[in-house]
Amino acid sequence: VIYITTQPSNATANTTAGEDATFTVVAASNPNTTLTYAWTYANGDAIQAGANVGNTTQATLTVNSAVENTNTDFKVTVSEAGSDSVVSANATLTITT
Repeated sequence: VIYITTQPSNATANTTAGEDATFTVVAASNPNTTLTYAWTYANGDAIQAGANVGNTTQATLTVNSAVENTNTDFKVTVSEAGSDSVVSANATLTITT
């Protein structure tokens, strides 16, 4: 069984300062097995909802503010072999300049 102990939080990044935004999820399973992560867009503002966000297989997603639109939502699906997947809450990226 997979459970998320810390949901990803909203993030803000400034393009003028060259900032990136970071989203992190903390998940665990019982019994303790290897988890896999798939970050996706959660809305259709920037890219069609459900599309994968690049090569994102870690618990942390780093997003370059220069290539994303503001108010883009991200979510992560956490999986393990032999168990149902769990989807996180959405986290919003706000871009400032």
